[in-house]
Amino acid sequence: MIYKCKMCKGDLQIIDEENGLCECEYCGSRQTVPLENNERKAELYNSVNQYRKNNLFDRADVYNTMVKEFPNEAEAYWGLILCGYGIEYLEDSGTKKMILTCHCAVPKSIFDAPDYQLACQFQQN
Repeated sequence: MIYKCKMCKGDLQIIDEENGLCECEYCGSRQTVPLENNERKAELYNSVNQYRKNNLFDRADVYNTMVKEFPNEAEAYWGLILCGYGIEYLEDSGTKKMILTCHCAVPKSIFDAPDYQLACQFQQN
């Protein structure tokens, strides 16, 4: 099962299976992926990352499908946050580092969003 990078869509290599920690073989970023080795989950995860990477934030309903099918999956809740706030990762031309860029003006703090709280709760489990 191959997961795709949230930032550049490159292939991720799992470096810590217990925690779902991966590293992108192209941009070098580290990120987490769903822990459960499940083909359906990987398919949903990769398709919705593709939508988000192309700024199709309204396709977040795929994350809702993930939440329904896998209610304890922190990455699904985090994805809802990324789409709800219109967040994408862009490369800084000077430093070549990936930075968060927000495309939506949301009048409330990300820290108060219920999906953020659930992402944190399930990431710690």
